[in-house]
Amino acid sequence: MCSLTVHGVVLLNNDPSTPVIHVGVLLDLGYDAKNNAAEQTFKIAFADIQTRTDLLTGYRIQMHVHHIRLDDEGEAAVAMMKLLMLGEPKVAILGPFNIVHLITTAKIAPVFHTIQLTYGMRSDTTLFPTYYSVNDYSYMDPRFRIKLMKHFCWTRAAFIVDKEIQDVDYKQIDKFHSLMRENNITLVTTAVVEDMKIIPDIITTIKILDVRIIFGFFWRIPIEKEIMCAAFKQGLYGQRYVWILEERLTGYYWLYDTKDCTLEQLQIVANGHFGMSVNFEQSMSSSPELTITGRTSEEELAIIDTRVYNSTNRTFADASWVFDTACTLALGLNNSIKHLHGQGMSLSNYSYSKQRLAAIMKGMDEVAFVGLTGPVSFDKSHNRIGNLYIKQYFASSSRDIASYDGINDSLHWFVPHNSIWKDNFIPADSALKTHQKKTIPKSLYATLCVLAGVGIIVTISCFVFNVVWRKNRIVKMSSPNINSILLIGCLLLYVFIIIKTAASATKAICTVQLFCFWIGFATTFGSMFSKTWRVYRIFTNTKMERNMSIRDKHLLVIIGIVVTMETIVLTVWECLSPHRVTRQQLDREIIITDSGDEILFFYPVCDSDHSNHFIWTLRIMNGTLIAFGAFLAWETRNVHIDALNDSKTIGICVYNVVILSAVELLLSLILRDKPVELLGVTSVCLFAGTFVSEMLIFLPKMLAVYRNPTATSQTAVKTIETTQTEHGNTAL
Repeated sequence: MCSLTVHGVVLLNNDPSTPVIHVGVLLDLGYDAKNNAAEQTFKIAFADIQTRTDLLTGYRIQMHVHHIRLDDEGEAAVAMMKLLMLGEPKVAILGPFNIVHLITTAKIAPVFHTIQLTYGMRSDTTLFPTYYSVNDYSYMDPRFRIKLMKHFCWTRAAFIVDKEIQDVDYKQIDKFHSLMRENNITLVTTAVVEDMKIIPDIITTIKILDVRIIFGFFWRIPIEKEIMCAAFKQGLYGQRYVWILEERLTGYYWLYDTKDCTLEQLQIVANGHFGMSVNFEQSMSSSPELTITGRTSEEELAIIDTRVYNSTNRTFADASWVFDTACTLALGLNNSIKHLHGQGMSLSNYSYSKQRLAAIMKGMDEVAFVGLTGPVSFDKSHNRIGNLYIKQYFASSSRDIASYDGINDSLHWFVPHNSIWKDNFIPADSALKTHQKKTIPKSLYATLCVLAGVGIIVTISCFVFNVVWRKNRIVKMSSPNINSILLIGCLLLYVFIIIKTAASATKAICTVQLFCFWIGFATTFGSMFSKTWRVYRIFTNTKMERNMSIRDKHLLVIIGIVVTMETIVLTVWECLSPHRVTRQQLDREIIITDSGDEILFFYPVCDSDHSNHFIWTLRIMNGTLIAFGAFLAWETRNVHIDALNDSKTIGICVYNVVILSAVELLLSLILRDKPVELLGVTSVCLFAGTFVSEMLIFLPKMLAVYRNPTATSQTAVKTIETTQTEHGNTAL
């Protein structure tokens, strides 16, 4: 065909007395068979409409047909202008179907106050205010995606968008993003593919962000293949990932080898992906429901095949869409008659005006019928509201798993949703992080409890010894009352080890731990140093003419002051920053399951917001106490009445505590991320320091009493000196 445009006029009713409705038809030239079939289908549809008594009664339809060369925007604009400006005004334009032609012509129609109908692309009232899309683009409906995600409790998703998709599709994506925010669904990342070189980086980002639900909007098949290839290389496939693709690229027909991936590798990624479809094989509705013609879709299409091809097996793939486009226009015009009459106008002698256009668009908005492609009606954006079918595609098959009713915004499942994936596994939108509590190993727990138990038994034994032999000169000269308080402090430290090792942790236990440790420490060392202070005061008081009398009650006051100060700090700590049970995560103990979920192990530990400030306050206080005790021990080192003076013993205790504390501090820094090992080290160090100090103070006295149970004041001094001389090296 040599001319740029072919113009034809088809009058479907030759009754000259009947008013004519002029309809423009734009058909894409390039596929002669399809082109002719589309024109013939329009003729069949309008001819059937003319025979009806309930549609456009009293009117006859005249088609003005123009053919446009494929992908020629300029010619499409010229053909549209000719249709609208030459001859009688056109009440509507049908076609074209090529999206390049459609975008061009749909921008012109509003200028002439004319509606345009076709099935080539979605409508957008901001770009094409008078365009109606008869095709079922429900797969672009963002409401469906929201419904799908909420059904599976998915709250995170990623988008990969081809830069070449149309503006109307971008608007639907923007709408989807808005709906996601309204429904508390997080759009983790959106990637626009401009260059295939960035695809690996896009997939890497999705993997790092741990997004499992991936929506794809692609226009170019090479883009799709490269994305699938990159996904294979980085492991974004299998039951953990859900790929949801738009209709053009569902199925497997687009898969073939790429430079870096084989067909089999691409199929592994695409296996089980979701695709949205209007579910009409060759644009046919398989429903037994009767259509607007009074016949089923298959029956009507068989008639069209016979009339167009003189055969029943050469179905024009778009015949059902073309037929429904004609029926939609007829119903819309029929609905508009009442609106036109209300303003004193009619479809005859049509002219381009806003009033007529508004009346016709009201009629179009009221369209609702069952066509060959299913239910036909329009939303506020002039897009068809239809039924969407969710298909799942496999290498050699596909199946419908659900349908979405756009009119009622409802999702209907054909299969149990937990059987869509293998083993009734429903993918999560990200790795499920399960927190699992770990307890202290039984062996460690038993060991520490045994050690603490031994310490408690020894402490009780020492206490019994201290009470039973309190009148013995050896015990009496070492202040048995103060020794009893010292033993209470040791007992608190042993109890602390048991409580800290306990498997359960509560706020109350945290508080008990805190007080047991610090009060126990202050009581133990406060008792030791108070006795040394008495010796210091007595034997360094060179100016006094008589012996200084410092009784136990004076020492009890000193111990009471130390413990009270400690208690005040602890009470303020608990009031201002109370302890709570928190989870200490074990970063080195993470198990990743086959489904990609993570099992995170933790230990319950006691924590406080401002613990560092209070801990250092207590450390300084107790450090000062230890330093003062060391000073007293040094000052009284020349007092040789060992029954009274424990300076040597206290010096050894201080040495013992300082060394063990340094070891404990160093190991606590090294084992910060290993709470079990840290618990073991700190507990053993605490036990060792307490037990050794206890033995250094009481063992010599026990041995001395054993050797001389009836000691007097003089013999007590000699006996304990002898005992310490024999066992001093052993204690050290």
